[in-house]
Amino acid sequence: KLEELKKTSDPVVWRYKEDQIRPDWIAALSGTIANYKAAAENPGDKYGHISPDKLSQIIKECHAVSAWLADAQAKQALLPKYEKPALLCADMEKKN
Repeated sequence: KLEELKKTSDPVVWRYKEDQIRPDWIAALSGTIANYKAAAENPGDKYGHISPDKLSQIIKECHAVSAWLADAQAKQALLPKYEKPALLCADMEKKN
């Protein structure tokens, strides 16, 4: 009987937890993007040794992750809370 209840409740609990920690992950990923982009655009003495090609790659990747995040947030905003999330915290953790 407990197993039957868990089959129904576990996905609900998981979606709830995802929804609760998603804003923190969005903020963390956005902060990481901003930090890397700022460091690549203004390397200064600390990152001056990095080649301009690598810096431009970092900026491109920042734009790509930022676009992915915006797209995923837009998709997530359209979904009701009882649907499987489009923006998973695990995906954001991988990109962070």
